[in-house]
Amino acid sequence: MSSKRNNSSQAEKLRRYHSPGLRGRAALSLAAPLFGTQELIHDRIWDALLDGELRPGAKVPELQIGKAFKVSRTIVRNVLIIMEQEGVITLPPNRGAFIAGLSPDKTRYLFEATRLMSCYVVEDLARKAKTISTEDRARIKQHLQFMGEKTTPRNYRTMMRLGAEFLILLSSIHENKFLAAMQERSMTLIMMAALLYQHQVIEWPLLSAQTEIIKQIYAGNAAKASAEVNRYLAELEDSFHYRSEEPDKDVFSIISDLSDGLELPELARRRTARKKRETPQKEKGSLVS
Repeated sequence: MSSKRNNSSQAEKLRRYHSPGLRGRAALSLAAPLFGTQELIHDRIWDALLDGELRPGAKVPELQIGKAFKVSRTIVRNVLIIMEQEGVITLPPNRGAFIAGLSPDKTRYLFEATRLMSCYVVEDLARKAKTISTEDRARIKQHLQFMGEKTTPRNYRTMMRLGAEFLILLSSIHENKFLAAMQERSMTLIMMAALLYQHQVIEWPLLSAQTEIIKQIYAGNAAKASAEVNRYLAELEDSFHYRSEEPDKDVFSIISDLSDGLELPELARRRTARKKRETPQKEKGSLVS
């Protein structure tokens, strides 16, 4: 009996989604499916990414993960290869595994892609509002009720995850599996980027905004639903502050800047000549026979 409780609590701890509207659904992924321990390792890393325990650029300790789950490093590496295909892990040759880094430009592109996908999804759902199944409407209702339950223990990262999962939920209801997987990947990377570029807690109007989006979808107002989604994502993107960075100079430019405009071969020749002038000549001594 205790073994069953432990298994269920472990599954709850490692669940991929917080939203009850997504729980029990197959994981959305364009990569090869994982099973058993490999799936547990994958979902634990994924969960740590979304909760902010692992930051972009951090090294992934393959040996320690293998010991924790009592599996070989080869099995862990197989999981990381799948996660590289999902865009959240990088595997540079002979250097181990790292959490993917996200530049300001890449983050902006992610927001643009997410906005385009989300607008398409809600517009299409609005046009087909009458065909949304009772089951899918129940899933949406579950999600909104969960968002509004003040007694539910949560933190800021949890609320951020639920905000992202709302868009993933709508994409999964749209039933284009490829689009839903792309939406999940995009929102996951945006959540990771928040660790780098979101420096303060924001008042993201999650429940009210989500409720309004659903209201417009059910009313068949495609344009209004799209406008609400745009506003929803704009609130999040406005909280990202990118540091202004000058383009990196290459090594030649840096060295050239120190040469006072002289060609490098000429600079080297003058330096050699100066050293010769500054080196004191050795006094000639007499030979003792």
